[in-house]
Amino acid sequence: MVGSRTSTLPKPTAKSTHAALRATSFPSWAPPRDAPPRYTKSIVKPPNPPATDPNQITLITAGAVRDAAGLNAAPGAVAVRNHRVLAAGSPDHVRNAVGPPDQTIHRPQHLLIPSLVNAHAHLQLSALNPFPYAGNFNDWVTQLLRRYEQLDADFPDPHTCMCRSVLLGIQQTLAAGVLRVGDIIWDLGAAGLFQQSPLAGAAFIELFGIGGPTVDVTDERIDLFNRANATRNQTRLGLSPHAPFSTGPTIYQRAVDTALRGGAPLTTHLAEHADENQFLRDATGPRRQQLEQLGKWDDEYIQFYSGHRSAVDWMLPYLRRAPWLLAHCNYVDDTDIALLAQHRASVAYCPRAADYFGHRNHRYRDMIAAGVNVCLGTDSIVCHGSLSILDEMRHLYQRDHTDPDLLLAMATTHGMRALHLNPIDATFTSDAHAGIVAVEYDPHAATDPLVQVLTSPDPPRIQTLIALDTEDLT
Repeated sequence: MVGSRTSTLPKPTAKSTHAALRATSFPSWAPPRDAPPRYTKSIVKPPNPPATDPNQITLITAGAVRDAAGLNAAPGAVAVRNHRVLAAGSPDHVRNAVGPPDQTIHRPQHLLIPSLVNAHAHLQLSALNPFPYAGNFNDWVTQLLRRYEQLDADFPDPHTCMCRSVLLGIQQTLAAGVLRVGDIIWDLGAAGLFQQSPLAGAAFIELFGIGGPTVDVTDERIDLFNRANATRNQTRLGLSPHAPFSTGPTIYQRAVDTALRGGAPLTTHLAEHADENQFLRDATGPRRQQLEQLGKWDDEYIQFYSGHRSAVDWMLPYLRRAPWLLAHCNYVDDTDIALLAQHRASVAYCPRAADYFGHRNHRYRDMIAAGVNVCLGTDSIVCHGSLSILDEMRHLYQRDHTDPDLLLAMATTHGMRALHLNPIDATFTSDAHAGIVAVEYDPHAATDPLVQVLTSPDPPRIQTLIALDTEDLT
């Protein structure tokens, strides 16, 4: 939707949190009025798009225009009406195609690109400050939970805390020129908050439980998911069994069954850590130790976690039944990659988070060459301090010299495909429902505009010029 929105935040209620939040609109994305000052200070307010009438033809001229469908024009222009692209290319081409515009926006020192896609995020952690990783994942999880408990103490209840944290994440996401997100979220009420935001994409409800009573809890969560999904809007609800080492086969099977009945997307963390493969081969190692420390392990579970060649091999029964978005896949071999391609899996690679945890030599280029759809995610803000997909692109370009056009595709069309959205809507193809983002660069320099954006040492100066008409996305 073009322009800014205004409203207020919900107050805590004794009602069902999901129903309460779905009944409340959150158009302005102002700072939480009852959040502690130290959290409101960290909010990055998204720049308001220029005021435009969506029913009129808006022409945006710029120093350059680029998308993942092959458009590369400098100078360039894009014309839109009703949030749909009418034409894009050189300014003369666009003017000839649409005639005199009703309004014009000039951005001669900016590169126009489609709005970006963050395929894997944890917005519910956005109120936490980044902290270093000391090398032990179990200890890191313990520290993360402790920090979140301390955060809870500043709010009336844990639900309110999580909603405010998600709100912070939404604000920072919008400020980064990202309008579509695959968010992993525990709290159904906070998912409703995400659904009513200016973002589109998918809110994946996270599921945990190896077995025993937790399966009943997960059944209750899936039932709530089904009721909530019946009234979904621009943001689809999906399901996310957390990972094989924390979620058993019963839950994966139930998630697939539910998704196939209702057309919901599926995601999971897979092969994020090297010792995950060890756990799935013989049920030993740090992942087993973590479950024992949490009191979640029973020796009867060995039957579910032994005899598997790798995490991808363990996942095969579920990959065969539905297309999955797999987060990370940091530890895969040639056989795994071939299986991912065969079963139409998408992989959300989070480059800065991978480096933070010490995961090196990700095979994203090998995956793409094999036909796997690899997109970009940020993971959580605690790893690196921002929810910017452009920062992920910059990181890969500066570290790996990845082709700029491939990075743009990973940040736009590949992410759309992974979230079961139309990839065309992340391009400037005629009739595309694409948000338009402007990133500042030097039009007088000889260097390619996108390369300038990817190599600049300065924080990106980015503005969303045309946001999504979220009321039109169903």
